[in-house]
Amino acid sequence: MKTYWVSAIVCCDGIIDLIAMYEGVLTLEKAMEQISKLKSQYDVLSSWVDMCDENNNKSVVYHDCKRNIWYKVK
Repeated sequence: MKTYWVSAIVCCDGIIDLIAMYEGVLTLEKAMEQISKLKSQYDVLSSWVDMCDENNNKSVVYHDCKRNIWYKVK
């Protein structure tokens, strides 16, 4: 069975952080719903979905990255 895992780099109040799902979902559609939810809550700088197949082989099936955005890291 394939599982999909969502990760994102977000900025909140000038703080950049990594958010990763600790429970996989069974469809790419559900993973994309998670990314939409993150985008409604945070400034998402980069997001991606990894898929693991029955043999635990991992591949990136979706990636989105904002370009030309610079944040001052304190």
